[in-house]
Amino acid sequence: MSYCTYVLANHQDIQEKLQEEIKLYSDDTDQSSIYDTVEKLIYLDMFIKEVIRMYPIAAFVMNRLCVEDTFVGKHRIKK
Repeated sequence: MSYCTYVLANHQDIQEKLQEEIKLYSDDTDQSSIYDTVEKLIYLDMFIKEVIRMYPIAAFVMNRLCVEDTFVGKHRIKK
């Protein structure tokens, strides 16, 4: 979520487009249809997926170290 906030803070145009989309679908929302409303927020969905693509958490969490020379097919991975 912090990367979403970072991107929104640096891209006013994206922030405005998301605000417009949320306003468009939030007017007719009652508590029982919040899930249905969220499903309609296509731009929000694309925005979140793009932020995850640009700033993947796995790149920071999943560090691996090769402990011995290894071959994957024809490719050699050095220690």
